[in-house]
Amino acid sequence: MGVIIKESAKQTVVRICLSVLGAVATLFIYPLNRELYGIMGFILDTSLLLSPMVLIGLGESSIKFFPFKNFDHTTRSGFFKFLSGLLVLNTLLVTLLFFLLKDVVISWAENTSNDYAAYFIYVLPAAICFGATQFFVQYISNYKIVTLPIFIQGLYRIGMPLAFVLVYYKLIDKIAGIHLIIASLLLGACIMAGYAWWALTKNKKEKTNTAESLPRKTFFSFYFWAFASSIGSLMAFKIDGYMVPTLTNFESGGDYRMSVFIASIIALPITSVVAISSPILSQAWKENNMEEIKKVYLTGSKNLVYIGAVMLLGILILIDILPQVLKSWEALRHIKVLVIIIGFAKLIDMTAGVNGVIIQHSPWYRFNTIFVLIMMVINVLLNLILIQSFGVIGAAIATAISLIVFNLMKAVFLHRKIHLNPFDRATLGFIASFSLIVLTMYLTIENFNFPIALCINIILSLIFSVIYLFKTDLAAETRATFLNILKK
Repeated sequence: MGVIIKESAKQTVVRICLSVLGAVATLFIYPLNRELYGIMGFILDTSLLLSPMVLIGLGESSIKFFPFKNFDHTTRSGFFKFLSGLLVLNTLLVTLLFFLLKDVVISWAENTSNDYAAYFIYVLPAAICFGATQFFVQYISNYKIVTLPIFIQGLYRIGMPLAFVLVYYKLIDKIAGIHLIIASLLLGACIMAGYAWWALTKNKKEKTNTAESLPRKTFFSFYFWAFASSIGSLMAFKIDGYMVPTLTNFESGGDYRMSVFIASIIALPITSVVAISSPILSQAWKENNMEEIKKVYLTGSKNLVYIGAVMLLGILILIDILPQVLKSWEALRHIKVLVIIIGFAKLIDMTAGVNGVIIQHSPWYRFNTIFVLIMMVINVLLNLILIQSFGVIGAAIATAISLIVFNLMKAVFLHRKIHLNPFDRATLGFIASFSLIVLTMYLTIENFNFPIALCINIILSLIFSVIYLFKTDLAAETRATFLNILKK
């Protein structure tokens, strides 16, 4: 447990640092040239969609079946080489399919840029690097090494703003900037490959246990099931990052990517909650402790929806201020609507809480993948329909609808199976009140002098936050934590 807590704390610090870097770049750097940001974001987002084809299910399989192969160095080494061989085979197949199908995929695009096809080529090397790095990161986690790999995996988050600045100030051209981003991805993949080999060769202590057999059928069944889950998840959550610039233009793609990043900030707390609750829920299912499951589920969802709502109110106020103090944000006033739409969907996601974790550790774990695949289909179809009619706002609406439907499916499923429902009267009342506050703030900033409107909106946000924190029991744990911090 000490190792878990120690590594979790280090990993949290690394993730926060990378998030802060991304936030600084989004606020001060990327708005300088939205088209350039859209080009770079298009390559990364599209390559992420392709990366599961490189991985198939290697990352999850390396963790799932490592205990079967952790008896001596020879067995571990053989398992690593077997997985690495599959990675190479997958990479060759993806490369072949990419060049066979790229002209067809490019022909579907409605992006008017003459360089769209030239940029699309870079999706392949980026996808290979993403897939390889992810495999090595997950494999190394078997040796309880997680913090440094997370940092190395995020090297491209340093490479991208660096490349952007160099291109923007005409120190290098766009293609050289893309090469720099690919180089940062390749560097991460190479470092992780060497790190994985070092971890393997360092742990040479022999064991006397008899190795358990691992049937090929069992391995490949899980291998392809994990692939279906990962590609479904990425297609469900990342497809808009490809479709917006493909069906509109790179500038719109840049605007949409910034909106998604800003709105997704409110979901940061749920990552920690999932990490903490996962082992608790796993143990609760093992002991069939429904009271513990109910407590984690309902308590988590109510506190998360409050925290997310307060964070979103703060973000909306910040978006109103930015155009007043930064010239680069004067042309980005319109993304407030995108942030509201996507942010509301993220808020519903936080209200649903850890329902995905509960299902994952339950006897019905396969339904998580089924729900993700359904969401994928809904998201793709809605993006195709709505982007054509409403542009980036259509993409935001498509994402919001699919994410809300996804969470409602899981909530209804759990309600029928174990009679738990996070969307009770108090929570729905909170969401309705929050929606009314956001609408009022939006109308205020549109119809009043800015200083007056800003003061009104800040006061409204504070009143809403304080009343629900201290005058209701919606977020009792958050209130207790807040008061404890004040005492210290």
